[in-house]
Amino acid sequence: MTQDRIGKEAGEGLVRLSLNPDFKAVMLFLQTRLDTMRKRGDHLTGQDRDWNQGQCQALQFVLDLPETVKITR
Repeated sequence: MTQDRIGKEAGEGLVRLSLNPDFKAVMLFLQTRLDTMRKRGDHLTGQDRDWNQGQCQALQFVLDLPETVKITR
């Protein structure tokens, strides 16, 4: 589970960061990047598609992390 992967201090820091405008800007950039990659992934095949899906999963994990930490704390 995600809460097992992140320490208490890091989780609390993430919650505080989620209120910071600069952090919000970075998260918006990552969300935009994820959306672009998902659209591009619709046209990929084989290993390129697999690589794209892995990147999308990693970005989604990062984007979900602040909310996941808030819920589990």
